[in-house]
Amino acid sequence: RVPGDEAWSLADGHIFISEDFISRNHLDADEVAFVLAHEISHVVLAHEADMVDIVRCLVPFGVTASVDDVYATLDFDMGLLLDIAPMMSDMELEADRTGLMFAALAGVDPDRAIGFLRQLAAGPQRESIAATHPEGGQRLAAAEKFLPIARRLYAQYRRLGPDGEQVVTQ
Repeated sequence: RVPGDEAWSLADGHIFISEDFISRNHLDADEVAFVLAHEISHVVLAHEADMVDIVRCLVPFGVTASVDDVYATLDFDMGLLLDIAPMMSDMELEADRTGLMFAALAGVDPDRAIGFLRQLAAGPQRESIAATHPEGGQRLAAAEKFLPIARRLYAQYRRLGPDGEQVVTQ
């Protein structure tokens, strides 16, 4: 991956989102919060670590592979990429769902947060032989199934506030 290109996370917990990504997608604060929560979800759910472990198991026995080696292998081994693409696609959907919940728990309106997924669904769909990310419409439909739960979490946040104390309204 090239820094400044997109948003991504690493197994060690580092999370990146570029200004280019934010401006190219015209993301507002709620959408940026969702993208960050999505990437945090990848870390919390250990997606990269799982993917790296699986790829390491699929390379020839006795070959040790660093994380960089694993990504280099995926760049050049289309068969291996095709084998793990469905798993990676499922991880994206899981990170969308978990990220939506994390964002709602942090006080981000879930209906506004998934604006980024709405953009993906409305935009041109990229066709790929090895689809590591589901197409935008599928991601939006999957996330929308969890909006009722996210709305309840958000409502609870609004009732309790960030410190968990009952918010006094007049």
